[in-house]
Amino acid sequence: EPQVRPDPLDALAAPLDAPTEYPAGLAQVRPDPLEWVATFTERLAGYTTHVRGHPPLPTLVLWALEKAGLGGTGWAAALIIAAGTSSAAAIAVTVRCLAGERAARAAVPFLVLAPLALWIATAMDAFFLAVAAWGTALLALSTRRPRIRPAAPPAESAPPAESAPPARAALHAVTAPPAVTAPHAAGAPHGGGASGEVGAVVQAAVGGVLLGCLPYLSYGLLPLFAVPLAVLLLARPRAAVLAALGVGLAVVPAAFTALGFWWPDGVAATLDTYLVSRGSAQRSYAYFLFANLAVLGLLTGPATARA
Repeated sequence: EPQVRPDPLDALAAPLDAPTEYPAGLAQVRPDPLEWVATFTERLAGYTTHVRGHPPLPTLVLWALEKAGLGGTGWAAALIIAAGTSSAAAIAVTVRCLAGERAARAAVPFLVLAPLALWIATAMDAFFLAVAAWGTALLALSTRRPRIRPAAPPAESAPPAESAPPARAALHAVTAPPAVTAPHAAGAPHGGGASGEVGAVVQAAVGGVLLGCLPYLSYGLLPLFAVPLAVLLLARPRAAVLAALGVGLAVVPAAFTALGFWWPDGVAATLDTYLVSRGSAQRSYAYFLFANLAVLGLLTGPATARA
């Protein structure tokens, strides 16, 4: 019998078809997502492995994708891969804002060709990476200072003209078109002062919302906040940008708390299920401590370390 070759597109979605993955847990979300969030920690033991090992947000993202008419693991894989690959551009944007275009261009080959691609297709962690990368990129964009246009050189003084007769001068004053004011005076901030400030505030707020999602995507993403913190220390943004960032950071935690999910309870419940399911016997904390460092080295690759 002729062998049927598997469809490469199906192979990209295959990791999400496992019974331990997030899509397998969507059936418990569909009847009432709000109740599912409110009782998440209480019913955690009955969920699939990946659902009970993470906060509610990853599952809710796939549920929202399904509600938008893009259900199935194929669309989920497309979202994950598209988001994960876009993180290279987001990181390049951050590097450009902080270190200049030359450094960003030098980093792009390592970002694109790193072994990280093996994990982007297809694991939900790639989506987590994209959220962190774009949140940091928007924060970096918001910290840019507006460039000041150089003042225009003074115009050379024209030789004094002969005085016109009074009648001709009066006629010229009435018929001459009104002077048009230039939209940006010399020395004004490049990009339009107030509008540039508003844009920076919006970027900081949206970046804050994305970064505020991280603890609700995975309990282990807290160390990633070291990256946006480094951006703040290097760029020293304005007070308005910091305020907008703080407001954005509070949005997602406030929403989940209002819906009945308390993050510390989620951490405790996940630890309990980890111990009860004897996950600690198979992979102890020491394993994660050293394995995570080893995987980080594999993700970045030896070429990146050499660079």
